[in-house]
Amino acid sequence: MQYDPGSEVEFDGRHFALEQLHFHTPSEHLIAHRRFPVELHLVHHDGEGCVLVLGLLFGVGPANPFVERILQDAPRDIGRVDLEGHLDVSKLFPTDKHFYSYEGSLTTAPYEEGIQWLILSDHPTVSAEQVVRLLVLEGGNARGPAAERTRDRRELGGGGAVYAAAPFSKFFTPSSLNIGSSAG
Repeated sequence: MQYDPGSEVEFDGRHFALEQLHFHTPSEHLIAHRRFPVELHLVHHDGEGCVLVLGLLFGVGPANPFVERILQDAPRDIGRVDLEGHLDVSKLFPTDKHFYSYEGSLTTAPYEEGIQWLILSDHPTVSAEQVVRLLVLEGGNARGPAAERTRDRRELGGGGAVYAAAPFSKFFTPSSLNIGSSAG
C-alpha cells in the first residue's frame, strides 16, 4: 500500500519519509521465541537512498481501528488500496516507543542489504477476525520455519531473544523515537 507524502520518522538525527506499508501474516520477527499473528512493515526512505523499516508486531485482542480502516477499503483482488480521507499512521503507535534495532535486509525480493530495522517492543492488538481477514487478503506471506532456523538471534535481558530476517550488526533499545505526520 503506497502512502501519501507527509508522514516521517526521525532516527539518529535523520528524517525518513514513509513510502509504503504492508502486512505479513504471521510475523517475520520473533521475540522470546514467540511468533505474532500479524506484523506491519512501514517502509521509509531518506533523501540519500537509505531505507528504514519500522515493524509492529500485533497480538490478538481488541480490534484495531487502523487495521479495520485498511481492511474496509481493501480490494477483493490484489492491488492498491485507495483510502478516502486521511489515515494517520502515528495513531497506531504506542506511547512507549522503545524498540529493537538492527541493520539487515529486506525480507522480500530484491532482499536489498543495508536496511535499518526498528521493531517496536510494545505490541498493539488486532482481533482474531482481523487476523483471518488479513490472511484472506494477503495469504500466509511470512518466511516459514526453515528461514527461522537460519535467522540471527540476539539475547535480551531476562532470557528473551529477537529473531530477525538478516544478521544483526548492532542491537540496542533507545528511549525514544519521533514519529509524526505533517499531513492534515
